[in-house]
Amino acid sequence: MGPMGMRGRIVAGEGEWVAGRLSWHDRPVPFYERAESNVDRSSTVNYALRVEQLLMKSANQAGTFILSLIATLFSVQVGHAQKRDCPDVSQLAFDEAVTRRSWDALYRSYKLHRQCDDGAIGEGYSESVARILSDQWNTLPGLARLASKDSQFRAFVIGHVDATLNMDDVRKIRKNAKTQCPTGLRTVCNDLAKQADAALQEDASTP
Repeated sequence: MGPMGMRGRIVAGEGEWVAGRLSWHDRPVPFYERAESNVDRSSTVNYALRVEQLLMKSANQAGTFILSLIATLFSVQVGHAQKRDCPDVSQLAFDEAVTRRSWDALYRSYKLHRQCDDGAIGEGYSESVARILSDQWNTLPGLARLASKDSQFRAFVIGHVDATLNMDDVRKIRKNAKTQCPTGLRTVCNDLAKQADAALQEDASTP
């Protein structure tokens, strides 16, 4: 006898034929199925939270990287801008750097070309400083006068008593600073003597 002519349970009692139609009955959900469902939902929630945390971390890292990249590009652009200040006048700056033989002339060149104080031009300025200090020590008050108005120029001059110079000139500068310091200029003399000592030590340590 077929299913159309009888009432009978099918598939583990989950439905029955009634009046020629399959009728499905609600049944209690077993405990183990509810537990599995809760576990599935909990796992899904935990996974979603983990994904959210990873996305937030990635976003923060990306933001830090972008800020770092912007800072680097800005620094590069500034460096290029500074370099662009020199090429058209680099030969003039070099000529002035190596030929200034008075504090006033050196100061004028410094004001015009201090952004180019590097490499060969920087060595040229060192040579001019050495020549004035070695050959015209009695003009030191002129340096003090300018330095009192522009402390950066003072640091520029003292910093150019360096290891690129002839060490005989450096020794002469140190000797003058220690034994022939003009009245009232002891601080300048002490700084020149210390810088000369540092230049001599650097030269001695260079192979």
